[in-house]
Amino acid sequence: MAQAQQSRLTDCGAGYLQFETNTSRSRLKSSRPSWAGVGSRVIERSLKAKDRHKIRNVGMASMFLFRTMFWLSLVVLVLPTDSQQQARLYNSVAHAAHQTATVCDRHAALCAKGAEFWATFRSKLEFGARMVVDIATERLQGNQPERPAGAVKPTRGTLTPDDLAPQWRGRPVRQGA
Repeated sequence: MAQAQQSRLTDCGAGYLQFETNTSRSRLKSSRPSWAGVGSRVIERSLKAKDRHKIRNVGMASMFLFRTMFWLSLVVLVLPTDSQQQARLYNSVAHAAHQTATVCDRHAALCAKGAEFWATFRSKLEFGARMVVDIATERLQGNQPERPAGAVKPTRGTLTPDDLAPQWRGRPVRQGA
């Protein structure tokens, strides 16, 4: 009777993992999140439950690579094969890139307005981030934010017993029966 074939995942350096088939149990050698390839679901199923979190990102990265390759192949398919069409496409893309890069030279007022908008947006973003960090820090430390004087305390349990009673869901009762 043949001995059961066994597997292991080893670190090959530079963040890559290699799946080897030569041991008795599948184990994850590297705890660094990385991607292994198409067989990530098979690897994930063969790992013990306590080790599955270590390789969960493998499937997500594999799917990302698959989707990227799909869309890139579609782009390659629509590229022209005729040299004249390729030259015309290249010139059009180069012209569009030049127009985009020099928009501030041609429309100074537009760029000034954009810079003003960006500065306002950035200051609001910094304020919001500071506010979120402050609130989270207070909550984690157990401090509740102070309510302004005169603020109404939220009430709970305002339903009456009649409100809590379930509505009748059966057949209507016949009168005079």
